[in-house]
Amino acid sequence: VNILPADFAGLLKALGAHGHVMLESTLHDVMRVVEYAPPMLAYQLAGPVMPGFETQLRDALMQVTGQRWDLEARAGDAPPTLLEAERAQEEAARREILESPLVKAALDAFPDAQILPTEDIEQKRSAVA
Repeated sequence: VNILPADFAGLLKALGAHGHVMLESTLHDVMRVVEYAPPMLAYQLAGPVMPGFETQLRDALMQVTGQRWDLEARAGDAPPTLLEAERAQEEAARREILESPLVKAALDAFPDAQILPTEDIEQKRSAVA
């Protein structure tokens, strides 16, 4: 007996763990969850999806959970996709850093300076090494 994931993030992990990585990525990036009540998922799409998306998703959900899911595209308010939420958090963190007095003073002293994401710094360090 398969257990239904308690939340949407858990559902994505289960899809990925069962080899449905492309669907996991698509849901992460473009699906806004209006309601998650397994085995029912109401959603909005924030971007394009592959042809036959809903059929592929329904089949994958059946394989992963052992239950047939009711999928429903629904209008109205919806929270951001997981990707949109991650980007908003990153932007909020960046704004917080830029507003810090120390960073403001450094940028005033060095107007051409740029603040790089930590990934960029790590890549530049490894390229030099």
